[in-house]
Amino acid sequence: MCEKLGEDVYAKAIELSGRAKALFLQAPDITSEKLREGNWLLDEIDQLINAVRRHRYESGLKDDEGEVSGD
Repeated sequence: MCEKLGEDVYAKAIELSGRAKALFLQAPDITSEKLREGNWLLDEIDQLINAVRRHRYESGLKDDEGEVSGD
């Protein structure tokens, strides 16, 4: 995964996921602000991955099957 995302994006995603996990573990219930914050961090990770996929696709980089798919 690191080779496709790049070291900086991968490190950021790992950092965000650790923060999200900590928030989820602290969330007392489903309506908790900590749960909302954790979900927001997961959305940030999704945006990072989608930005890399978009860049890979627009750059014509091939995936493991030799196709230009963004994967």
